[in-house]
Amino acid sequence: MTVTTLPEPAMILEPNLANVAATLREKFDGGKRMVIGDSDVVHDVELRPWGIGSEQVPQPACHVGIGWNPLRLHATWTSATCGSCLRVRSTGGVLLLPGLAVQPPLWVPEPRQEALFA
Repeated sequence: MTVTTLPEPAMILEPNLANVAATLREKFDGGKRMVIGDSDVVHDVELRPWGIGSEQVPQPACHVGIGWNPLRLHATWTSATCGSCLRVRSTGGVLLLPGLAVQPPLWVPEPRQEALFA
């Protein structure tokens, strides 16, 4: 009987994630904005950690969920129409919640993220 050793899942995913992240960064390079799916809303874009691996990917500045299908993300030069993105821009990149509370980050930047699970 032959035993086959499979690579760790992270070793399989990491190169593919890097390629997808690089393609998304290129797609939204140069100040382009984002439309999600068939929505009419145009979002400002910022680079943020993906949360998987160490890649940075373009995401809406308002932190709205984009799902897991990068094919739903469309680049545009149209001005942003998302009210939350416009508020983020007017507050210097900080998303304020009702009552002027600052929204905490979804992902804590490395290496502090590891400390959360220790």
